[in-house]
Amino acid sequence: MRTHLYCLCWNEERIIPYFLRHYLPLFDHIFVYDNGSTDQSVALLSGDERISVATFDVTGDSFVDEERRLSDAMWNDSRAEADWVAVVDMDEHIAHPDLRSHLAACKRAGITAIQAVGYEMVSDDFPPANGRLSETITNGFRNHAAMDKFCLFDPNAITMSNFHPGRHNASPEGRVIWDNSHTVKLLHYKQLGLGYFAERTAELRTGMRPGDIANGWGAHYERDAHRLRRDFERHLSLARPVPGLQPSDVDAEIHLVVHGERIPPIVVDDNRFHFPLPSGSSAVRIVSRCASPMVPQLGVSVESLTLLQGEQRLDIPLDSPGLCDGWWGLARDEDGFTRWTDGNALLVMSSSVGACILEVRLTHQSLALVR
Repeated sequence: MRTHLYCLCWNEERIIPYFLRHYLPLFDHIFVYDNGSTDQSVALLSGDERISVATFDVTGDSFVDEERRLSDAMWNDSRAEADWVAVVDMDEHIAHPDLRSHLAACKRAGITAIQAVGYEMVSDDFPPANGRLSETITNGFRNHAAMDKFCLFDPNAITMSNFHPGRHNASPEGRVIWDNSHTVKLLHYKQLGLGYFAERTAELRTGMRPGDIANGWGAHYERDAHRLRRDFERHLSLARPVPGLQPSDVDAEIHLVVHGERIPPIVVDDNRFHFPLPSGSSAVRIVSRCASPMVPQLGVSVESLTLLQGEQRLDIPLDSPGLCDGWWGLARDEDGFTRWTDGNALLVMSSSVGACILEVRLTHQSLALVR
């Protein structure tokens, strides 16, 4: 299986060492389009035959629009040369416990497109020089509107990527079959300490052109020092350990046990947790910290349970007879019914399910107590 990665570069000497440590083990060739870097970026990218550097010049009145057109075109050379291509920014790290194996499994299943689950990563300080970002900076928060991105696809099946400005959205054409496992993450490492965040924002502001300003593209680069500090401090307060980046023995807020195997959430979006269920699952245990360890022991208060399989959603009623051992009785609030667990609650399905996602939505009150 051959994998290619495409990205742009402009004065990224601080992030390139982390970028290469992360991506060289995962991709067979990396294609970088440099937009006239004046620091050591090009030098850091030279000397490795797996990396090709080309020049990207902006001649029009919009950097964002020319970047979009390049992003739609640059991966076309990988047709018949690669099984998968990635299109990312240098500060975006695709994360999966075993990405190459997952891509091979997607290929066998006929899947051609992956929308990664995005997290905004935040840290107090810039990371150690020799570390891996996904190991040293593991706190972040979900920002699905801006950070979930179509970033991995089969170049032999996709005929047009049709990225929108900033690549925050896309409308791909061709044989588009989405990966519904939602196990691939995209970690955005922009807020690596307030100093780096402010400095990089100021640098990128200088690249905005009249067309970008007129369209409101890159408006977040116009924040003044006060607003940048305020946003950074708020994001730092929102950041929590991102599922799957910490050692497996870390006590998660909530996890499943299926056939004796511990399954952590692959998506945590506020009070919504997504768990991958293996094919053939008929019973799962929802295990959590306890909001109250006193008698009666209270685990978490569940707002809803839903099975997700492709475009299908199957709600599991909270009064279902399958919610048996480990559940307290139904409670009612202004929004509807909820149900507490005792920290180790059994959910029995009416029949075995194929591979799917179990969405567990908790009440904010119980989640605050658990945290």
